[in-house]
Amino acid sequence: MNRAEVPHPIGSNFPLVSPVKPQPSPAAQHIIRKALDTPAGEKLIVAILGPCTNLASAVLLEPAIIPKVSCHFIGLRHDPKQRLWSRDEFNTNNDPNALDVLLNTPGLEFHLMTASAAQSLVFEKTDVDRRLKGKGGVADFLVRLWDNYDRAWQRRVAPTKATWVMWDIALIAAIARPELAKAVTMDAPPGNLKRPISVWVEIDANRMREDFWQSLEKHLAAKR
Repeated sequence: MNRAEVPHPIGSNFPLVSPVKPQPSPAAQHIIRKALDTPAGEKLIVAILGPCTNLASAVLLEPAIIPKVSCHFIGLRHDPKQRLWSRDEFNTNNDPNALDVLLNTPGLEFHLMTASAAQSLVFEKTDVDRRLKGKGGVADFLVRLWDNYDRAWQRRVAPTKATWVMWDIALIAAIARPELAKAVTMDAPPGNLKRPISVWVEIDANRMREDFWQSLEKHLAAKR
């Protein structure tokens, strides 16, 4: 996308071995620097699209960043009607210690997009091909990514690759367009520090899809 000015330091390849031992990495150090540089009265928004390792490590390495960070994570599962939580979820399972560090840190602003809420944001391969195939650049990159992506979990839940739940887009859309998702304040899951966190319990999947396509098509038009 010709955005070479956006830094992308590498994160840890390994999860936390305990809730008190960080996994130092360039990504964790980058978070620390950016948080400490954030002006008074503002917070650094950290969107976690995988395990929580890098932000948890940054918090353990430099606790001074805690009041200067706004954490946004996609993971866990939650049934708001039954008020039941489940940790049987991909990002959560990839580093449960790191998630516990963040949930158990007093004063750390925490926003959660659960997999339960995000799962309605489904894209169809036929629509993706119709909109992007043959347009070059990032458009064809996204088509090839869909065509070539091969993971065990995907073969289990979507063996024909006809559809794909866009979990990460749900989180980013909720941050960028708060009116597209409903958030409520509730206690952190049982077993974690009893403190209020913000949880998105519902999303407007149709408007999120529309907003994504409008934004991408605007970018593609600017590159022509």
